[in-house]
Amino acid sequence: MMLLQDLRYALRQLRRAPGFALTVTLTLALSVGVATAVFCVIDTTILEPLPYAHPDRIVDVEAKSQSGYMQPASWPSFKDERAQATAFAALAAYARYHATLNTTSSGSLQLPDVFSTDNFFNVFGVRPLLGRTYLPGEEQDGRNDVAVLGYDTWQTYFHGDHGILNQTIQLDGRALAVIGVMPAGFRFPL
Repeated sequence: MMLLQDLRYALRQLRRAPGFALTVTLTLALSVGVATAVFCVIDTTILEPLPYAHPDRIVDVEAKSQSGYMQPASWPSFKDERAQATAFAALAAYARYHATLNTTSSGSLQLPDVFSTDNFFNVFGVRPLLGRTYLPGEEQDGRNDVAVLGYDTWQTYFHGDHGILNQTIQLDGRALAVIGVMPAGFRFPL
């Protein structure tokens, strides 16, 4: 009974000051939205396990200059590090950028892309949904004209076509043969 009286009183007060009521409502809505966004980020990055085999054994090594900027290793330096690494089961390299995918139906699209070494997918222990991942040596010029599609890209721009394997796509003006499609849920970078 007391709760009902308190609720009626609150509604009368809010009707008398509509500006205050609007401010309170917007503040609450904004607070709930921000809290939801923060929880989603925390859930994705901390609480939800990574979609890889043995994620606790994967390390992302970054070198920084004295001024604090990321300073990636040169290709010859990386090859030396990989040849001499004994503390890691595998050592792979990658570079993130945006690439232009030329499709006949949608025109040109900007997509996030990862250029990687041939053992990149071995580090994650995830098998492709279709086809295969890179073979040893496919990181070398002349043999690196192959691509592995992410599941979302395959679904969105190629309509989940199972005949995509061995088809040629145009990425940044280069003709690449699609050799595989990763399963749903595999994303890199997260």
